[in-house]
Amino acid sequence: PSETQAMLATLAALRRTCLFSGRGGGRGLWTGRPQSESWRDLLLL
Repeated sequence: PSETQAMLATLAALRRTCLFSGRGGGRGLWTGRPQSESWRDLLLL
């Protein structure tokens, strides 16, 4: 559970950084998919 919380916190920070830098555009940093799926892909990894 703690690992999941840490991962979600990291993803939230990355997503925030992405939005602040103006790069995300509502897409995931890794796959270019919508963010709602990018975090799911990372959890599966």
